[in-house]
Amino acid sequence: MNLSRIVTYNTLIQILGKIVTVVFGITTTAILTNYLGASGFGEYVFVLSFVAIFSSVADWGTALIAVREAARQEKNESQIFSNVLILRLVLSLLATLISWLVICLFPGVAHNGEPLKRLVILASFLILFFSLKNSLGIIFQTKLKLDKIVLLDFIASALTLFFSFFVVSFGGTLVFLIWAVILANIIAVLVGFGQIFSLTSLKFSLSFPVLRKLSLEALPMGGILILFSVYNRIDALILQAIKGSTAVGVYGLAYRIYEVLVLGAFYLMNSLLPILAREKDKNKLCQVYQRAFDLLVLAGIFVILATFILAPLAIKLVAWGRFPEFFTSISLLRILSLAVLASFLNHLTGYLLIVLGKQRRYFFISVAALIFNFSLNLFFIPSYSYYAAAWITFLTETLVFCLTSFLIAQTLKFRPSFFSFPKTALDLLKNRQLF
Repeated sequence: MNLSRIVTYNTLIQILGKIVTVVFGITTTAILTNYLGASGFGEYVFVLSFVAIFSSVADWGTALIAVREAARQEKNESQIFSNVLILRLVLSLLATLISWLVICLFPGVAHNGEPLKRLVILASFLILFFSLKNSLGIIFQTKLKLDKIVLLDFIASALTLFFSFFVVSFGGTLVFLIWAVILANIIAVLVGFGQIFSLTSLKFSLSFPVLRKLSLEALPMGGILILFSVYNRIDALILQAIKGSTAVGVYGLAYRIYEVLVLGAFYLMNSLLPILAREKDKNKLCQVYQRAFDLLVLAGIFVILATFILAPLAIKLVAWGRFPEFFTSISLLRILSLAVLASFLNHLTGYLLIVLGKQRRYFFISVAALIFNFSLNLFFIPSYSYYAAAWITFLTETLVFCLTSFLIAQTLKFRPSFFSFPKTALDLLKNRQLF
């Protein structure tokens, strides 16, 4: 199978798998929004958003760096896999402890009382299982077996839906809904470990040179992921602190749909990363860059137009029983959809900067994005609430795209064209090799 077919297969299988998991996810969200209402759903979103920030500490950039290094050093891949798993386990335990400390000091949960803090502490155990699941994903991605990642996501989302429906059927509280997510991910991790042994062998012996290289290479990347994770979630935390759980619920529903919309770019870049990492020829690298750029521009334009048209239907389908409470989510989703194109392209530029070894300079772009996002949210949310959060997401994604594109242009001496996508679309329709 040639590279173009491998990329196409891995991207399509992820998209097809995601269609199924999105159905599960939207169904779960619909059940929860109608069961919990805007305020209760806002608390659910806050808890999982809080945990997601600290999950990036557990990752610390090791996933992307490990895929890059394992793709380049196939003879040492088993050693790399084993050591990165050990490193990520240590980081996940550290991240869990830090999350406990921060939630005890966080001002946004003071008026909700102690129960919301306990929910966050319970949900923090997800950090470990997310880390284990993503560690298995390193192996599957390096081996270009992304269908295995799809399988784990399918299991986690299907079981989350099943367990959540079970909890709601018996009138369970938020505690049991968090347990539903935890149990679903535990089972997915166990299935994942059963899949890896046909692909590689894991020898759990520490290699300090490997750990040192992974840690040093991942250090700026870890900072990048943490910063981007914070700026992706900081609006929900500021909303919680200033406007309360109802505002978080209304915004959180629109943002959950937005997060689904941008996943196509993530899947394409997951397929391309090992190929980009192995590419030594600068001209061929630029060709792949342009082709991927074209595909993402096409997809981004389509998603924006479709979202503007279908936003009312999407919100009505998800929050049918409490639609008046979530009516404002329609306009928020339309605003967020404007950020889709820049977010798509940021996946490409971000992964390419890692391949080019520019993660240290990418780190400073992340710092600028976080300062920009945090400052604007803190200044405008008190007056404009979730509308400010949505527009600031668009502005931040656009800023990151401009800065990362400029850095890549400096490095490769190449700027992709915004107007070559019709040719790529024609090649795609004629089933010609793209990569």
